[in-house]
Amino acid sequence: MARRRVSHIINDQLVPLDATGRELPTIRLDTPEWYRWLNEEQTRSFAFHNSEGTFTARKERMRGHHYWYAYRSICGRSQKAYLGKTEALTLQQLQQVNRSIVRTSSATALKPAPANGVRFSNSLLITKLGPPRLPTHVIMRRQLLQQLMQVNNYRLFLLSAPAGFGKTTLLSTWAHQTSQLIAWISLDAGDNDPSDFWSYILHALNTLLPGIAETALAMLQLPQPPQLSTILTSLINALQAVSQEIVVLLDDYHLITAQPIHTSLAFLLEHIPTNLHLVIASRTDPQLPLSRMRAQGHLLEIGTPDLRFSRAEIELFFSQRLKQALSDKELRLLETRTEGWITGLQLAALSLRGQDDSASFIKNFTGSHHYVFTYLVQEVLALQPAHIQHFLLHTAILERLEGELCDAITGQQESQAILAHLEQANLFLIPLDDNRRWFRYHHLFAEALYQRLQQLYPQRIPELQRKASIWYEQHKLYYEATTYALAAQDFERAASLVEQIGLQMLQRGEMNLLARWVLALPEQVRFSSPRLLLFEAWYRLINGDMAAAERLIQDIETLHYGLHAKGLISSPGLPAPENLAHAESILVGEVIAMRSSLARARGDVAATFALAQQSLPYFPENSHGRSLLLWHLGLNYMAIGNPAAAIEHLKSALFCAQRAGSILSAMWSAQSLAQLQKQQGHLYQAEQSYQQIMQMIHESPGSIWITEATYLGLAELYYEWNALETAERFLHIGQTEDTQLDILHILPFKHLLAVRLKLAHNQLDEALLSFQKLGYILQEYAHILNFGLNSIIRAEQASLALDLKDMPVVFRWLETSTLSIHDKFDHLELHHYLVMARVLLSLERHTDAEFLLERLRQFAEEHGYTGKLISILVLQASCLQARSNTASALKTLARALSLAEKASYIRTLIDQSPTISALLHILRKQHQHELDHKHGYSLSYLDKLLAIAQPASQQLHNSQAVQVEITPPLLEDLSPREQEIMRLIIAGYSNREIADQLVIATSTVKTHINVIYGKLQVTRRTQAIARARALQLFPD
Repeated sequence: MARRRVSHIINDQLVPLDATGRELPTIRLDTPEWYRWLNEEQTRSFAFHNSEGTFTARKERMRGHHYWYAYRSICGRSQKAYLGKTEALTLQQLQQVNRSIVRTSSATALKPAPANGVRFSNSLLITKLGPPRLPTHVIMRRQLLQQLMQVNNYRLFLLSAPAGFGKTTLLSTWAHQTSQLIAWISLDAGDNDPSDFWSYILHALNTLLPGIAETALAMLQLPQPPQLSTILTSLINALQAVSQEIVVLLDDYHLITAQPIHTSLAFLLEHIPTNLHLVIASRTDPQLPLSRMRAQGHLLEIGTPDLRFSRAEIELFFSQRLKQALSDKELRLLETRTEGWITGLQLAALSLRGQDDSASFIKNFTGSHHYVFTYLVQEVLALQPAHIQHFLLHTAILERLEGELCDAITGQQESQAILAHLEQANLFLIPLDDNRRWFRYHHLFAEALYQRLQQLYPQRIPELQRKASIWYEQHKLYYEATTYALAAQDFERAASLVEQIGLQMLQRGEMNLLARWVLALPEQVRFSSPRLLLFEAWYRLINGDMAAAERLIQDIETLHYGLHAKGLISSPGLPAPENLAHAESILVGEVIAMRSSLARARGDVAATFALAQQSLPYFPENSHGRSLLLWHLGLNYMAIGNPAAAIEHLKSALFCAQRAGSILSAMWSAQSLAQLQKQQGHLYQAEQSYQQIMQMIHESPGSIWITEATYLGLAELYYEWNALETAERFLHIGQTEDTQLDILHILPFKHLLAVRLKLAHNQLDEALLSFQKLGYILQEYAHILNFGLNSIIRAEQASLALDLKDMPVVFRWLETSTLSIHDKFDHLELHHYLVMARVLLSLERHTDAEFLLERLRQFAEEHGYTGKLISILVLQASCLQARSNTASALKTLARALSLAEKASYIRTLIDQSPTISALLHILRKQHQHELDHKHGYSLSYLDKLLAIAQPASQQLHNSQAVQVEITPPLLEDLSPREQEIMRLIIAGYSNREIADQLVIATSTVKTHINVIYGKLQVTRRTQAIARARALQLFPD
C-alpha cells in the first residue's frame, strides 16, 4: 500500500491535506493562517522543500508543551535538528535549519558505511543517488503529480518525451513532496556496464532499507559473479519479505544502450514483488516489454502530450520570470510556436528579459533563434548516428513527412523504418494520422534543422524542394507540388502546375491562394501564358482594381490573339468557337466574359448584356464559365429592375455551377438569389438559400467573402425576425480581423447591424460607441470602397444617425447626396430615397415626404420589391398621422401589416418610425372585439408587434428589452418515418441508437436527418429540437 501523503511546503507556500489526503487551498507562510494551522490538534507533521534540500518536520510533546523537530535521512542514516516552538516557525527559520541539516547530512553521507555493512565502491558517485534540487520557480503540475501518486498500483511508470519537456523536474517535485520510499538513480552514459548499473540500484535500496540488498550486492561484487538473474532473484526475495512500498526511479534511462541491462531489467519487471515499483524517465521508449505490460494493465505512461505546458501553465511560467505581463495574443503565439515545449519556453523567457519590444521578439521567435538552435543541435541532433542526422537534415524542407516521400528526397530506401524509429525515440516527431503514415516535426525543431541545413548544405536545398514537387505531382497533390516548385524557384514548373489546377481553385473559391501563386511568378513567365494573365485579371477585378484588370485583358488580346481593339465585339479577328480546341474555346469565352464583368462594373448595361450573350457559345452547357455568365446576367437583370428574369438566370446559374462542380460560382449565385429573395419579401426562401451556402461552405471552405456575407445575411434575417440573440451569434461568428479588400466591403455593414442590435436592446451608450466606430471605419477605408457601395453605406449611416438624434450627420448626408424628390429612381439606389423620406418626415416637410413616398410606393409595387414596399407604407402611415389623417394612416398601416405577416417582418415595421407604436395601439383598440384575420393580419401578430414597439420610457423601466422571436412556419410536413426519427432525436438517441431502434442503416438515418433539417430550416440537433417544440410538432 502507498504510504500516507503529508502536507508539504514548496518554497513559501503550504499545501495542506485533509484526512483523506485531498489537497486544500494553499497557505502562505508567516501569516496568521499558517500559525493557526500549526496549532491545530490534527497537525502533526509536514514536509519542507526548497531548492537547497528537504526535511520532514514533526510536532512532539514534551513536559506539557509542543516542540517541532526536523528529520532528514540519507544513506540509511537519520539526522535530527531542533526547529522550535510553533511561534518560532518562520520561513527564515525553516530555511536556516534546512541549510544546516543539509550540510550535516552531506558530511555524514561521505563517511564510510558501518563495518558490518557493504561499503560503497569508490567508483560510484553518491550524488547520483537522490533527486536534484528543485529550480527556484516550480510550476505545480497537480494533475501529473496526482498520476504519480498512483505509482503503487503499477509495476512500471514510464515518462517518455523528448529533451526539455520537464521529466526530471516533475519527478523531483514529486519526490520532494511525497513520503514514498524512493531509490533515485540519475543515470549517465557511463552506466552501461551491468555491474555498475545494478550497483547503483542496490546501493540506493540499501540507503532506504539498510541491508535489504546486502546479499545481492555481495554477489555482484564477487570476482566471478553469478548470472544477473540469480542476483536479482536474491533481491526480489529480500524485497518480498518487507512490508514497505518501494519505488526505484531511473532518470535519463535513454542513455542506457547495453542489451544485458535491458534484459535484466525486463527480468525484474517480469518477477517484480508486489511492493516494488519502477519509475523510468527517458527520451526514448525503453527496450522493455511495454506492449505486453500495457495489455496486462501493469504500465502507466506519461508522454509528450501530457508534459506539454498548457496555456494556463505558460501564463503562470512567464508571470514568475518576467516583470511585465505578456498579453493574451503574445501568450497564444508562444504556445503555438513552442507547442508547450518547456525548454523552448525557458529559452524564450531568458531572451525576453533583455527585450524592450516583447511582441516583436515573440513574433520572430523560431528554431533559428541562437539559444534554441544551439540547444537542439547540441542536445538532440549531435547525439544521433550519422545516417539519422542525414535524414533529419534533408527532410527539414518538408512540412509533412511520409515514407515514400522521404525516400524520394533522401535517396534512401528505409525512410518508413527511420520515421518509426524517430517516433519511438521521441525525436520531436508528431504523427498526423492514426495509421502513422504522415508525420511532422515540432515547429522549433523543424526550423532548427532547416537552419542547420542552410549552414551545411545550402546548395542542396533547391534540388530537395524540386524532388518534393515532383513526388507530390506524381501523387496528384498539386497544391504541395506548386508550393515546393515555387520554393525551389523552378518557375516554369510552377507555372505549368498553376495552369493545371487554377480553374479548379477558382471554382472552389480559392482566389487568394491562386493569386499569391500567380504573382510569385516572374513577369516574363506570367506574360507567356494567357491563362495566368486571366487568373490575375479575375483577382484584380474581384478586389476592385478595374484599371489593372482592363490592362491585363488588353495584354491577353494583344499578345495572344493579335486583337488591338479594346473590346472583342466588333473585332474581325475573333476566332469562332468551332474553330478552337476545347481549352482554347473556354479561354476565349472567359476573356469575353471578363469584358462583360468590366462593363458591368462601369455601369454599361448594354455592353454587359451584349458581351455576356456573345461569350455563351464558347462554354460547354455545364461549365464554370457558363455559370458565371448566367450569374452576371442575373445581376444585370436585378440592376435594371427585372426580378423575374433575374431569378430565372440566378437559378440557372446555380444549377449549372452545381453540375459543373463549381462551388464558388454556386455560392455567388445563391448569395445573389438570397439578396433578391429578401428584396421581394421572400424571407424564408432567402434563409433557405443562405443555409444552402452554409452547407457548401462546410463542404468546401475557401471564399472568405462568401462566408462573411452569408453570416451577415443570416444575421440580418434574424434581426428582421427580432431573434436578436441569434442575429448576434451569426454576426459574431462572422467577425474577422481580415483586411482584404473584399472583406472590407462587408465590414461597414456588419457595424451598421451591430448598432441596430444595440438600439434594439435599448443600449444607447453602446450604440453611440459603435456608431462612432463605424464613422472611423468609413474614414479609414473611404478610398477603397467604390462610389456605389460608399453611397449605400453613407445612406445607412444617415438613417442610423436619425435614430440616434445625431442631426449634423443627417444634414451632412442630405447636403452631399444630391438627391431630389423628382429624381428618376435607380433600382440600386432605392434605399437612398427611403432614407431621404425619413429625413423629410423628421424635418416635418410632410408635403415633400408624401410626394416622394407615393412615387416610391408605385415603383416598389411595379417591380415587386415587397420589403421596400412595407417600409414605404409604414412611412406613409406616419406621414398621414402627422397630418392628422388617422383613418388613412391606419388603413395604410393595415396594408403594411397584411404584407409583413406573411414573412414575419418585425424590425422593418418597428424601426422605420417613432410613431408606429401609437398607431399600433389604436389598431389594437379598434380590433379588441373582432375576429382574428378579419383585416388581413392576425391579432396575435399585432400583439407581438406591440410587445416590442413599447415607448422608450417603458423599455427603460423594464429589466430588459422584450424580445419576441417569430417562429417561421414549417415548409413541408414531416413524413411518418421522419416523425419517428425526430421523436428519437428529442429523446436523446444517437444516430447509431436510432438505426438500431428502427432497424435501418446509420447512413439512412443521416439522410433522413438532413431532410428533417431542411424542412425545419435548421443545421444541427439542438436547433431541430427547439424548432420542433416551438412548432408544437409533438405536444405530448
